Amino acid sequence: MISYYDAEIYLTNFADCPKQTKYNSLANKNLSNMSFDSLSEIIFSVLSEGIVTVDVLFAQKPFLIEACADKCEFTVNVYTLSMEDDETALIKKTATAEGFFVREFA
Repeated sequence: MISYYDAEIYLTNFADCPKQTKYNSLANKNLSNMSFDSLSEIIFSVLSEGIVTVDVLFAQKPFLIEACADKCEFTVNVYTLSMEDDETALIKKTATAEGFFVREFA
């Protein structure tokens, strides 16, 4: 999604993590100008360690993708104004293809 639409990418919730990591300096800063390789490494690392939340904001659409992980659970939440747009349909299709499920709340 971030390769198709302008997005702002943030690492948040460092306060919930008592240990210092090499990514603490990136807290609450927009990472969208980083290369995809760098972003992939950072996102994989922080979610694997369960230390922060990754927020991806698509302001033009508008919707927010929030990925969270801890020792026991991994979740991806999508917040949007419309569940009927093309972007949301793509997210549903991708989630289903990867073996996840989509649960909608009004």
